Amino acid sequence: MNRAPSALVLLLGGIAVGLLASPSTAQPIPDPAIGWVPLLQQTQPMRHPMCGFDPSTGRGFVYEINNYARPEIYQWNGAEWIGSPAASRPTGRRAPALAFDSHRGRAVMFGGFAPHILQMDTWEWDGRDWQRLSLPRSPAARRSHSMVFDEARGEVLLFGGLGGQNTALGDTWVFDGITWTERTPQQFPAPRSDAALAFDSARGRVVMFGGLTATGTLADTWEWDGSDWIERSPAHAPSRRFLAGMTFDSTRQRTVLLGGLAGSGPLPMDVWEWDGVDWSARPSVAGPSARSGHATFYDPIRGRVVVHGGTTDPVGSPTFGDTAESDTWTWDPATGNWQRRTPLMPPLRNGPAMVTDTARGRCVLFGGFGVSNSNSNQLAVDTWVWDGAQWAELHTPHPAPTMFDLPAVYDAARDQVVVWIPGEPASTWLFDGTDWQRATPAHSPDSRSAFALAYDPLRAETVLYGGAAFGAGALAETWVWNGVDWQQRAPIHSPGPRSGCALGWDPALGELLLYGGSDGSSPVFQTWTWNGVDWTERQPVHDPGWMASPRLVEDPGRGALVLVGQALGVPDYRSLWEWDGVDWAPLDAPSLPPVPQAFAVAVDPVRARPIQFGGASSAGGYSPNTLILSDTPAGTTTYGAGCAGTAGSPQLLPSGRPALGTPFQLELVDVPALAPAAVLCCLAAGTGSLGPCRLLVDPVTEIVTLHFAADAHGLGIMPLDVPNAPALAGATMFCQAAAMDTGVPLGVVLSGAVRITLGD
Repeated sequence: MNRAPSALVLLLGGIAVGLLASPSTAQPIPDPAIGWVPLLQQTQPMRHPMCGFDPSTGRGFVYEINNYARPEIYQWNGAEWIGSPAASRPTGRRAPALAFDSHRGRAVMFGGFAPHILQMDTWEWDGRDWQRLSLPRSPAARRSHSMVFDEARGEVLLFGGLGGQNTALGDTWVFDGITWTERTPQQFPAPRSDAALAFDSARGRVVMFGGLTATGTLADTWEWDGSDWIERSPAHAPSRRFLAGMTFDSTRQRTVLLGGLAGSGPLPMDVWEWDGVDWSARPSVAGPSARSGHATFYDPIRGRVVVHGGTTDPVGSPTFGDTAESDTWTWDPATGNWQRRTPLMPPLRNGPAMVTDTARGRCVLFGGFGVSNSNSNQLAVDTWVWDGAQWAELHTPHPAPTMFDLPAVYDAARDQVVVWIPGEPASTWLFDGTDWQRATPAHSPDSRSAFALAYDPLRAETVLYGGAAFGAGALAETWVWNGVDWQQRAPIHSPGPRSGCALGWDPALGELLLYGGSDGSSPVFQTWTWNGVDWTERQPVHDPGWMASPRLVEDPGRGALVLVGQALGVPDYRSLWEWDGVDWAPLDAPSLPPVPQAFAVAVDPVRARPIQFGGASSAGGYSPNTLILSDTPAGTTTYGAGCAGTAGSPQLLPSGRPALGTPFQLELVDVPALAPAAVLCCLAAGTGSLGPCRLLVDPVTEIVTLHFAADAHGLGIMPLDVPNAPALAGATMFCQAAAMDTGVPLGVVLSGAVRITLGD
């Protein structure tokens, strides 16, 4: 079904305008595909992330290689992190260094410490993939060195680090994109590791502060002018530190230093500024926790210093170098205020359980192996709830039971979560919305793994089927929990020995549906239903095949029962099937992210659609996002190019995702300071021209034109907050900006365009 909304009202920047379809010229909106789309996104926890800012895209980025990191660079669009998968990546390592070469549009990474081996390889990221470079010359292998791009001379600068036997190095190297060259300055800083570097574009110098030597932590300030190091003697200076964050605020022309590590532990996130003569402390209100090794870059489009990740461990602690944070903060140099930019989310975990508490209108998440903010697994004992908009931790009097990749159900008749945990003896746990308690039934199934569990709301029973007994193979038992005790049933028919199958409630049939699994020696592709008394085999024409981590979940929004899992033998391919009461049918889902194993799935209480959290990917790493199954995913696509003006070629950049009920904005960059500007949003793309500029939208299908002005730095921001109106899901519009530019013959310049699709 094509969706072309007519007579709908879209609130754009607080202005009500009609979103009218035009059958003759409007761009047709294709039938939406089913897919998992992110409701909330976060990066993996990063203890020492590398970072940079790409002015050509207006995006910052962070990257780290560790045991739990996916092969992705995460890009910051001013509102959220978006992962950019890569076909290849550097080998795993600790403490490499990275700098962004803005002249060539490449992120350059060098060195680091892989298990037991110092590295001396050079890699580049071109925005799509990593490539290892074959170079005629290279610095010696090292880790914990410092790198920055010297814009004045068009080369990456490398200083110091730790070589063999943890020897501090004091050499200076530059990389021009072709080869590394060692410099021999007359003066040079003492050998050190983990110094902070930033390039001062106003003065054309690299600034270095602090670092760590064999004898202690430093608090000295040095500058590199392209040929020599110059030690500065400011009247004031930050305290001694290493692994600090440092960046250059090109708007205010100040080098900004934040946090770091002293001998006693991480420093508070104090903020210092270097003006080329002296250091001065700046106000820092309600900021991130004390940390070191955090990514720090300046976002000139939005005028904010961005801080992400890092570690909060003190030196000498058992977990030093292992814990990692995943939060993102921005600091406003004008006010000194901090703002947390990433939502509060459960710590990453593998094998959690999640159920929908229909009485309270929320999902309950617990269990699994949690990474927390550490890169070491530990069984999670926390309890989290999702209300359809945000996560919140419940601080229960008693901890949640420890478990991994086990099913759980919500018993609506008794208003409690039910969990059965195998062991010697097995245990039954209940959660009443406030606290956890262990039940004391007179009977219980014997211990087993890979069993199926689901709630039958018609008969108010929790049903457990099959599983694999330890040392005895697959089982064919049917057990029922009635709120007080477990009872084994003796049906006339049975699916037979089965482990690893999926079990869920089919509201259309009024029965439980069971699919797949293994009989202990081979996969089984049968479909059965349970009516509270007996099992009945169904005879569908199609079957979904063999899956790992299969889950059956209701999709009330579409009136369907959905089977989701991982097709065995095909890494990172998600099988997504729908049961209509008679047959299985595959769902078209081209936008699916890499599939995790041992993920949790339930029904979103607000959208009445399946929601997913957690699990581990075969590509490496735990799934960090909260996803929803949607046939109307929100998204943006930039297309076309702006025409050249006196400030460059204007770009119109989306910030955030145009999901219903969420803030969203368009940002116009590379236009003259204070220039009057406008954004034209239409129902169709265009192919016309305006002088030397391309007209990328069709004015005949105009929805609205919004007027604003760029600021003193040539940045214009237009809020387009999307109302929470379900009728708008799937609606598409095309937007292009124009700005006055008296330095070009036409007197105006046009930007590239953005296609905006509203949805989940």
